[in-house]
Amino acid sequence: MKELKIEIPEGYQIDEDKSSFTNIVFKPIPTYQVEKKLPTQWDNLNDPIKGFDMDCPSYLRTLSTHNSSSRRLWPTSELVNAALALCQLVRYRDSWNATETNGSGQWGILYSRHLLLNTRELRDKFQETFKDLIEQAKPLL
Repeated sequence: MKELKIEIPEGYQIDEDKSSFTNIVFKPIPTYQVEKKLPTQWDNLNDPIKGFDMDCPSYLRTLSTHNSSSRRLWPTSELVNAALALCQLVRYRDSWNATETNGSGQWGILYSRHLLLNTRELRDKFQETFKDLIEQAKPLL
């Protein structure tokens, strides 16, 4: 008995309707059936990395390598500004909570676990005082 092994090209499948025992026809696998390889490590991300840096949020940078510098890039300038606003808000939160130590620290703003204040009154005043920064940080809250 003679055996013939056929190697199917990547991204293709045998077209059973058009194939026969003597003629094998391949067809592309439909996109919805192709399993996408999702990156699980920083080095596996597709080149190049494009994004906005925390040091200069209005300047789009493109890096061709995945190094510690590229990890600082955000996909959009809106997210950079949100991150900067969130950094400021967390610093303000810590400073404000230090002045009111009798509370529980469970009074949140916009359901954010990052912006918990010790009392309801402190939360309300914080929210009013920093409403612009909170609005700017919303994409990350």
